[in-house]
Amino acid sequence: MAIQQSNSLPDGPVDRFSTFRDYISSGEGPSYNVIHGGLELDLTGKTLGEIRELQRTVRNDYGVESSAMGRYQIIGNTLDMLMGQQPDKFNSDFVFDERGQDMLADALIEHRMKIAIKKNGGTDNLDGLIDHTAKQMGLEWAAFPDLTTGLSQHHQVGSNKANKEVGGYREAIEEFVLAYLRPD
Repeated sequence: MAIQQSNSLPDGPVDRFSTFRDYISSGEGPSYNVIHGGLELDLTGKTLGEIRELQRTVRNDYGVESSAMGRYQIIGNTLDMLMGQQPDKFNSDFVFDERGQDMLADALIEHRMKIAIKKNGGTDNLDGLIDHTAKQMGLEWAAFPDLTTGLSQHHQVGSNKANKEVGGYREAIEEFVLAYLRPD
């Protein structure tokens, strides 16, 4: 039986990242029901178990090159990682609806921020944290450019390419990092 999430978004982590989630979506997926390549399917009515099964067959069934799905184009291996790290929260009955996809994106953002902060040696060096955050978010989402080369960090995989300009991306990351560091 599917576990339905509440459609109202309470204060907290989901709302905290809404502006950055919109920025991710502007480069990744135009809707909650899109699979890689732009084909629309009913994804928001499925559970993570059903999504994972679809991701295993989507290349053959629809002729796409990636298992990326939803507003944030999350691939199968990434869902497996989240389900393994947070099985009480993200399990096969978790619904991949709008709120569910936002929660998954928030978990990925938090995961990448923890790595960026660790690699930066904390939060004191803001410029370093911005650079590490940009690198980490680019490892998660192919639409984001490397700040040095301008290429997607996944540019050698399939048709992946950065579709954000370096300057605009750095500004978005800086704005996000400053908001992230602000106390609630």
